[in-house]
Amino acid sequence: MIDDRSSLDSRPTTGRDHDPHASLPDRELRHLARCATALLDGAALPEQVHEDWPAFFRLAASFVEMHGSGPLRNLRDQATLFEGWGDDDPLTDDDSAFLVRLLHEVRDVLREAAAAPEAPGRLEAGGTR
Repeated sequence: MIDDRSSLDSRPTTGRDHDPHASLPDRELRHLARCATALLDGAALPEQVHEDWPAFFRLAASFVEMHGSGPLRNLRDQATLFEGWGDDDPLTDDDSAFLVRLLHEVRDVLREAAAAPEAPGRLEAGGTR
């Protein structure tokens, strides 16, 4: 489900909430999308995602604060995904709705980033600056 997780930054994103031009790195956004997809497909439970990549929930919340639409914020507020879970707790309908919208909005941000001219400090496709 989650590949190359050891090299992803698991630190919480702070200090960027109020910068409308701030973003999570594309690599973390792609990983966020993979984890959301695994949760939606039933390939992973929230507990498993938390064990494999604890930063998922912090980064999902950071994404919502940085880029989330009003509807995504409302869905986040209704979802129980961030409140904790047991080993076998399935996703609620509100959790699924949140993850579907999150996945859609993450993909939109990735598409916009791919179409935009190279921003200073962003890694190019070849991994160089």
